[in-house]
Amino acid sequence: MWDISAGGAEGSLMLEDTLSRSTYLLQLKSTSIEKLAELFPEMVVYPRPLTGVLTIERIEEHQQFIAEFQVHSQVGSAAFIRDYHIRGVCAGEGDWMIEFVVGKRNLTEFYGDTIWVPERVPALSELVKSWSDHKLASELSVSLISNDRDKIVMAEIVRREPSDAYLLELLSRAATNPMTQLNRFRQIVLALNDLDPSRSKTRGFVEANLQSFEGMGRASDEMVHEAYRIVSCSKSMEARAVRYLTEGRFLNAAFSYFSRCSTSTAAFRALETARVPTQFDGLRQDALTAFRARIESKNPHDH
Repeated sequence: MWDISAGGAEGSLMLEDTLSRSTYLLQLKSTSIEKLAELFPEMVVYPRPLTGVLTIERIEEHQQFIAEFQVHSQVGSAAFIRDYHIRGVCAGEGDWMIEFVVGKRNLTEFYGDTIWVPERVPALSELVKSWSDHKLASELSVSLISNDRDKIVMAEIVRREPSDAYLLELLSRAATNPMTQLNRFRQIVLALNDLDPSRSKTRGFVEANLQSFEGMGRASDEMVHEAYRIVSCSKSMEARAVRYLTEGRFLNAAFSYFSRCSTSTAAFRALETARVPTQFDGLRQDALTAFRARIESKNPHDH
């Protein structure tokens, strides 16, 4: 809450943020209707015209000491995200209670972290630094709605350099929803990349835990696929990709690796001869084309 004083009006301002909107509650003392109408354009700064705001000048007194007004946008069903609603009531000698409900979509420049998080003052990125490890873990959501908020929480978890076992435990806790689990994997990868732009920490985490990702249930196929976009080009990673191919599982990961890394004759032969479902024929051909081009670039004297 903040105390305010502007243009002869005094009072207080309170702020409540949610995922989609910010609510400001303004209390003004001993402020006439005329003064309120004069102050209103200074109190409300918005990147789009405030449709209907002139109704502030036509406030009707319903009783001797009661007056009220409402202003709102008319832009469709998603107005609570995009636009605004303003309403006020006066009781007594010019004591006003005014509520501004503002959608966040048009106000991104006024938010420190990202707009789709409830915490704003202080910013969540600062707030999480004071949280315990247990609280950080408990604040991770099990839905996709809080993805932006979870990125900030996960960044702080990773900044504290937890063990791989702890990060895998956080992944396991999201197992009830495969999309949430995959999203959490992505958040861990993003946080590791931010912590170490060289991505050596990310590759180390992914390569050391591929077997765990393989057992993550319904999210495992996409998780292993994304992991194989990160891993280094090495004999051990190639051997695993060949095994995926011969076993007929995690094929997206295998083809991704062959397209990006492989040069060995054994891997090429496995790629040519392996039986795969017809929906993977295009990926196999793309991998073979990339494979041949890479081999030819390494041995130009053969052509």
